[in-house]
Amino acid sequence: MPSRRQILAGAVGAGGFGAAVAGVRTVSSDGLQLAASDWPMPRYDAAGTGHNPAGSGPADDAAVRWEQSANGAVFGSPTPILVDGTLITAGGGSFAAFDAETGEKRFERSVSYSSAPAWVGSDIYRTGTLAVTGPEGVFGLNAGGGYDLAGWSVGAERWHAPRLDSAGGLFGAATGRAPVAVGGTVIAAVPGTRRFVALDGDSGRIEWRHEVGDTGGDPLLRPVVRDGVAYLASWPNDLHAVEVESGDSLWEVELDADEILSPTATSEGIVVPDWNAVLLVDPEDGHTRWTYDYDGNATDWSAAVANDTVFLTDGDGFLHAIDLASGDEVWSTETSRQSAPVVADGVVYISTLGEATISAFDVGSGDRLWTRDGPVGPSQPIVGDGVLFVAGYDRTVALEEA
Repeated sequence: MPSRRQILAGAVGAGGFGAAVAGVRTVSSDGLQLAASDWPMPRYDAAGTGHNPAGSGPADDAAVRWEQSANGAVFGSPTPILVDGTLITAGGGSFAAFDAETGEKRFERSVSYSSAPAWVGSDIYRTGTLAVTGPEGVFGLNAGGGYDLAGWSVGAERWHAPRLDSAGGLFGAATGRAPVAVGGTVIAAVPGTRRFVALDGDSGRIEWRHEVGDTGGDPLLRPVVRDGVAYLASWPNDLHAVEVESGDSLWEVELDADEILSPTATSEGIVVPDWNAVLLVDPEDGHTRWTYDYDGNATDWSAAVANDTVFLTDGDGFLHAIDLASGDEVWSTETSRQSAPVVADGVVYISTLGEATISAFDVGSGDRLWTRDGPVGPSQPIVGDGVLFVAGYDRTVALEEA
């Protein structure tokens, strides 16, 4: 008798079986050009900027457009994505899709993936592919959701890049960083190891592998990509530059930093926060151009970059704006604990994990525009066409201008 995994993997046979669910609208792939207001992966783009120049959200005040209850899978929910009018959440035991306008739930599947998804257009399937990581490896999911058959998710999983060896428990960690998608290629940090992989988005075939630092240990950080180069970082202070197409190593450095956090790739260089400072690293050779000390206690967040300004929280209750070219402070303002900011239409948005709040700040001045209650364990916000979305332990919320 075939195993459950064999059923799932085999359910996507010729013609893209599982591309539609009982007539429910799905996230299409053929000929789909992402809308300007889409948010196809966590932190918006492969560079990790957290900035959608065409998006907008509530500015003066916020009101709930819709909310949907969640299954309470984890505290600190993976960031949702927005593609083709569909809000998709994955990770923490659930894979679900909602109509972005109305909040109507299109499907929900119980799964074992732990990271947020990254959307990849497909050349062979009718719907897009969602790249995620989980305890057993890297997976490609059917963005249409497949079918629910007697409590089994059938046709939701297209491919699986499983454990490749036993060193360090490859793919063995219970959690993982979200992959990024560049064209038809998925670049993912392999949980529980020091290995990054590049995969074909349609088949999951491994195109290259790259080791960062020692072979054992954790954690790897979310990869970032700009101008054909992937910047691969891992704790405590390793940063490598790798050519996306070939996987060839360009340079590698050990930064003068304390336990670095997820980087952001920009026109000026690679923004790399650590626990108490942020560095700008030259993309040509990896030398540090400037360091901004904020004497904080940041532990697991990232910086947003918009309008030549870096925005990040310091873990000690302040949101900072820093000039990208010089490293000089533009402003700082008091906020609640640490979070990963996002930026759209002149507004910086943050969601605070410990306090279950969502706040908005003016990009130019740092003035607080509004704060309101959010879901428990809120994700990083994402921004669409006039709407802010946040997923949480108890519910997913869409906020619009009040």
